[in-house]
Amino acid sequence: MWFSFVADNTVLNINIPNSSYAGIENLSLYAGNCDSLILLQNSLAQGDSLPSIYFAGLNINTPVIF
Repeated sequence: MWFSFVADNTVLNINIPNSSYAGIENLSLYAGNCDSLILLQNSLAQGDSLPSIYFAGLNINTPVIF
């Protein structure tokens, strides 16, 4: 499942309620368009505890996919 939006802030904090958590092993955050995605953060690599991911340093008006 993918979600897409345009960043309106430089900080992003994604939290998934525990009731929706079943089966989620990793969260990845990308910037850009579908044909040129740039990995910004991977929850397992950064040590974030699932089901959340925190990222600071987004560019406002940048397409973001997670």
